[in-house]
Amino acid sequence: MKKWSNAILSDEEIDLLNRFVKQYTTIAELSDSAPGIVTGANNKFILTKEEVDQYECTQYVKPIISKGVMAKNKFEVNHALISELASAGKKIYLLDLAGTKPDELPISLKNYLSIVATTKRNGVEIQKSYKCSKRKPWYGVPIVKSGRVIFFKRYDLCPRISTNPAEIFTTDIAYNLQLYEEIDPESLVFCFYNSLTLAQCEFVGRYYAGGVSELTPNEFKAISVPYSQIENSDIEQVKKMFDDNKALDEIIAFVNSRTLEKDLTAEEITKLNTIRTKLIRRRK
Repeated sequence: MKKWSNAILSDEEIDLLNRFVKQYTTIAELSDSAPGIVTGANNKFILTKEEVDQYECTQYVKPIISKGVMAKNKFEVNHALISELASAGKKIYLLDLAGTKPDELPISLKNYLSIVATTKRNGVEIQKSYKCSKRKPWYGVPIVKSGRVIFFKRYDLCPRISTNPAEIFTTDIAYNLQLYEEIDPESLVFCFYNSLTLAQCEFVGRYYAGGVSELTPNEFKAISVPYSQIENSDIEQVKKMFDDNKALDEIIAFVNSRTLEKDLTAEEITKLNTIRTKLIRRRK
C-alpha cells in the first residue's frame, strides 16, 4: 500500500476498505492477464489507413488500439470503433511481418521499412535499437495474444475496462484478460464499475504528474470485483449510459444497485464513495 494513500485516509477508512475487499473475487481468480504488444516504435510500426494503402500492405496489418484515449468511455471495443478511428486518420493498423522475408513484401513497403531502419531515436537507428535488434527480421514485431476483456493500465478520472469480443490487439497500454471458462466478459466489465473496486484501484495504484494513475500487473490482478452473472437488460442499460456519456457517478450508482447493494448498507457504500473521492483529489 502506498504511503500517500495511507496518509490521506483514516485508519477506519483503510480498515473498512480492506475488509470489504476480502469479501469479493480478485481479477486473478477470474482470468489470466498480460500486457499487450510491444512494438519498439509505435509511430513507425502502426499505420493509418492512408499509409496502409500507400505501402500496399493490407494483407500484412492487424487492427490495434495503441492509446487508451482511443477507447475512452467505450464499454466495448469492436470493429466499428476501429473503422471510426481509421476514418479519423488514427494510427490503428499494426504491421504484422514476423516470419516474412524482404523479397515477399511489396516494393513500397520495403522502401518504407528501409527508411524506418535508419531513422534515429536518441542517436540510435531503429533497426539497431534494443528491441528491434533482437528480432529476425528486425521489423518482425512479436504478436502476443489478445483477450476478451481489456483494462487500460493508465487512467485519469476513472480506471477503464472494456469488452473485446473481436479480440482486437492492444499495445502494452492495456492488460489483456483471458477469462476463465465460466466468466462472462460483459458481466465482468459491468461489475467492475462499482464503488469498492474503483476505490481500491485508487488506493493501490501509483500516480504521476497531471493526475494520471497506473496499476502494475500485480496490483491489477489483486483488485477485487463483486462479480456475478448480470441480466442482459442491465448490461444493455449500462452500455447505453456509456454511449450517452452519462455522468460517471450515475453509472457507478446503477452498477452498485446490482452488485454492492446485495451485501453492503447505503452508509457503507457512501463511505466507499468518500474514500474514492479523497484519493482522486490527492492526484489532482
